[in-house]
Amino acid sequence: IAISPLFGGFIQEYLGWRWNFFVLILLIIFVIVMVVITPETNLYHDKKHVNGKEIINNFKNLLSNRSYVISTMATLLCYVGLLCWLTVGPFLMMSVLGNTAVEFGYITCIVGFSFAIGGTINGFIVTIDNSVRILRFGFSIMLLAGWFLYFTTFFQISTSLIIIGATIFSFGSSFVVPN
Repeated sequence: IAISPLFGGFIQEYLGWRWNFFVLILLIIFVIVMVVITPETNLYHDKKHVNGKEIINNFKNLLSNRSYVISTMATLLCYVGLLCWLTVGPFLMMSVLGNTAVEFGYITCIVGFSFAIGGTINGFIVTIDNSVRILRFGFSIMLLAGWFLYFTTFFQISTSLIIIGATIFSFGSSFVVPN
């Protein structure tokens, strides 16, 4: 997913921005075909559990589970931050700071790579440390990145500062999302 903007940047650079939509149409058609031709893999599919009352009761049980709600909110906050980057990042980097679409693709790869590095580190430490402490560590890094990005607004905004902040946030979120 992190390299998608890079591919889109190359498509835009060499074929024009409209071609991105054509490529997306081809991908959608491919996914629809795969969904249609892929057989059901659940051998124990029980249709009696697919009714409105059962679904509502299951949903109520989930919402009454404190661990589930906290985990879901933690993941939600991470994705909100990452989606803010994916929403504002292209405008900020290309329109405000003058980077090209290809450059933005490389920048997004850097941010995504920091998530991969953090996820790898997380995979090692989760076996030796408490998940709650790892979550707190990840949130602390994300908070640090948020403050860093906030304070950059008081200085001359630059591509480097934005990359640093987004990379730190992405790194921190890699300790929250999997846990």
